[in-house]
Amino acid sequence: MRKIIIITTIVLLAVVVPAKGNLPAGIATAFKSGNADKVATYFEATVEMAIDGKRTMYSKAQATQVLSDFFKANKPSNLVEKHNGGSGNSQFSVFTFSSNSSKFRATIFYKGKDNDLRISKVNIEKDTGF
Repeated sequence: MRKIIIITTIVLLAVVVPAKGNLPAGIATAFKSGNADKVATYFEATVEMAIDGKRTMYSKAQATQVLSDFFKANKPSNLVEKHNGGSGNSQFSVFTFSSNSSKFRATIFYKGKDNDLRISKVNIEKDTGF
């Protein structure tokens, strides 16, 4: 009986307590849909973006336009989270996604939790399989 209680407790904790560092559902859904405006609702006032090696600091509006242009050329599908982590309030998630012509690897750095998430950095590069 004691084993059943312990196992039940562990299973319930695994289901009820969310894993820290997972890509938040709102960001994942917005990114997977290829909707830059939805992703931008999570942007800080300024966002560092690197797309295929070109790294620039953008205002929220500029970053939204850059991401929108990227999504027009590379509509995301099959988003798969590969790795996540962080410390305290600062988190990151690494995921891959396919487009009509290529496979990409993205890393998003964000702070906050629940309804107050803010993306500070987005890196998108072609996935080489490593």
